[in-house]
Amino acid sequence: EFLWLLKVLKANHPKINFPVPPSKNIFGERFQTDFMNSRSKDIENFLNELVGTESVLSDTAFHLFLQTDLTTHEIA
Repeated sequence: EFLWLLKVLKANHPKINFPVPPSKNIFGERFQTDFMNSRSKDIENFLNELVGTESVLSDTAFHLFLQTDLTTHEIA
């Protein structure tokens, strides 16, 4: 879903240089504690960078992504 969010934000704000999204799960590592902790930190950093971008704060898709139970299909 983070790739979807980034795609939508780039379409809505083409002049902004967005952060790199968190990497996807690597097969075989996704349930290891170190991987989970690292992934969690990467997601936190990604979202913090987005929140630090003023125009993203007013983006409807961003708000829906964070605040609702809607799927990305339903948001789009």
